[in-house]
Amino acid sequence: MNLSFLLRSSFFLAIGITCAMKQGFCESDIDTRVSRLEADMKKVRGQTAFGNYGAKTPSAAPQTNGFGYFITADFLWWKLYEFQDDFVYKDKKTTGVPPFKGKVENVDFNWEPGFRVGAGYVFDYDGWDVSFHFTDYETHASNSKHSSSKGFLLPIWDFDILPLSKIHTHWEVHYFDLDLVLGRNYFVSKYLSLRPFIGLASTWINQHKRAKEVVFAFPNVVAKVKGKNNFWGIGPRLGLDSQFFLGRHFSLYGNVEGSLLWGRFDVHEKESIKALDAVIYDENLNTHRMAPMVACGLGVAFETNFNKNENHFLVKLGYESQYWWQQNQFPVLYLPSFSQKRESGDLSIAGLTLDFRLDF
Repeated sequence: MNLSFLLRSSFFLAIGITCAMKQGFCESDIDTRVSRLEADMKKVRGQTAFGNYGAKTPSAAPQTNGFGYFITADFLWWKLYEFQDDFVYKDKKTTGVPPFKGKVENVDFNWEPGFRVGAGYVFDYDGWDVSFHFTDYETHASNSKHSSSKGFLLPIWDFDILPLSKIHTHWEVHYFDLDLVLGRNYFVSKYLSLRPFIGLASTWINQHKRAKEVVFAFPNVVAKVKGKNNFWGIGPRLGLDSQFFLGRHFSLYGNVEGSLLWGRFDVHEKESIKALDAVIYDENLNTHRMAPMVACGLGVAFETNFNKNENHFLVKLGYESQYWWQQNQFPVLYLPSFSQKRESGDLSIAGLTLDFRLDF
């Protein structure tokens, strides 16, 4: 009887221990799965500064880590367009006296190369990045006109009222740009990423022009005009970069940005006639004012990872355009009244941009 009781007790005790161990293992497995679920939720859920929760926008960094240093190098092939760049009036009549009837001739800037370099760092903290860029672009334009039996040449840049037999002009523009911006690149859908950014920009646009004019009736009288229009400004810059992915490696991009710079214009123009040892005029037209700018870009991109997805390479080819208001502060001569005054002319730069980026 005692043996039978012991056997039954041992049997039920073994069953109880087995159930207890099974329940313990189950609870351990549940805890593990809950921990994994919480970790996954942290990846897709974000907390706001107000303590609210919502869906998290994933970083658009393609490499495994998603943070680290990067460098950029751009090759620019741009053309500059200057408003109010007329330099001579070509009168169709042969009298050389008002009223005039003809057309104006303007300078035409060449396509010129330039470059842009940059460096930055993508932080592990929510995928924010900070970057620095420097742009250098220089261009020039030259033009010459000769009088003929079909009409006279009348200068626009100066006060001369005598017809010219020929005129030669040269105009140079040197553009520098520095900016330091903070942004975040993230996906808003499976194929579309956005990168809003804000920062500080400083720009130099130095313009120098000169003209050599030979008076028609007095071939030995040569008038020379020299002028400078140097601008420097500083102010905020903000914009938005977008990228629409066609697959893992190819995409289309579109960017837009703007700046509002407070700056100084150092403007000076002088006309002299060496043979007469005379200065016709010598003007300083320095001023301070706000200079707004807007820019945009469109193109295609190719990118890939390497070194076990630790590094990333990107190349982009596209069209870029900038528009600057009130950059041409040179004085303008109005015919036939021969009155000269300052009138702000705009400036634009547009062309192709080839961009390379390496993340490491």
